[in-house]
Amino acid sequence: MFYFYFLFTSEPISLDQIVNCEQDVAALMGFTGFSTTKNKKVHVNYDGAVKINKPRRYRQYMNRKGGFNRPLDYIA
Repeated sequence: MFYFYFLFTSEPISLDQIVNCEQDVAALMGFTGFSTTKNKKVHVNYDGAVKINKPRRYRQYMNRKGGFNRPLDYIA
């Protein structure tokens, strides 16, 4: 049987106690094991949102052909 000594205590702790402790913590957190959801349907998967940056449209106010004292050109 394996024993581990921690820095703060001088009494040995067996490997079985550590394994049982991990199982207790896993049960407390609510999961029993680890698995992947790759290629599986997740029934409580919420839709998200994406921010799409549109390209900026600019207008030339000065140094235009015909002068700057006229209506702005239409930008499609």
